[in-house]
Amino acid sequence: MPFQKNYPALGTTTRLRIPEKIAPHFESVLEHLNRQVQLLGQDYVETFFSQCSQVMKELEFASMSLSNTSLEKLYHQELKHFIGQFILQSNSHSSNDRTNQGKSFSAEHIKEYGSAIRESFEELKNQSQSSSLATWKLIEKGLIKRQVNLDHIDIFLDICYGFLEPSQAEFESTATRYRNQCPLVESFWEVKDMRAFKPLLKTRELIAQA
Repeated sequence: MPFQKNYPALGTTTRLRIPEKIAPHFESVLEHLNRQVQLLGQDYVETFFSQCSQVMKELEFASMSLSNTSLEKLYHQELKHFIGQFILQSNSHSSNDRTNQGKSFSAEHIKEYGSAIRESFEELKNQSQSSSLATWKLIEKGLIKRQVNLDHIDIFLDICYGFLEPSQAEFESTATRYRNQCPLVESFWEVKDMRAFKPLLKTRELIAQA
């Protein structure tokens, strides 16, 4: 049986020993790049790592400086800028995604949503006794089944991992596109043991009623 590449869009491979503790994070990056290259082309890889290098320099500078800028705040700002450059060029901002009947959510609702998703992710991880990557794979299957675009899948991944809190524009665009359901919430809801988890239930009701 011929060898099948895990990340065919990224080309040839090489052997590299990676510390076990960070291997899942590297796999997550590779999966992200493989999806985005298919969507945006090979130039995405160079731009991605160029931005990563800049972020690492900023983080190292911040850790050595006497400024009051927290590493978490700096990282969030840089990541959000990067996502804004590439993800928001997708169909989520097309004319079909926004209509005059678009949903409106308060900043508090959006914050509660992000918190509920992260809590639900940790709850599912604990229930299934799985790694973060294995837990995400379970959710990703639900998203793919619901025919969620690759760009939205990447946004949902970042929200689950706590890397991103969606802006009001992003949140409302997604809510308008998928109407009275959030595919990420529904993918959690698909796991029967998660249906009694109160933060998830509350968020699902909020989206349905908006």
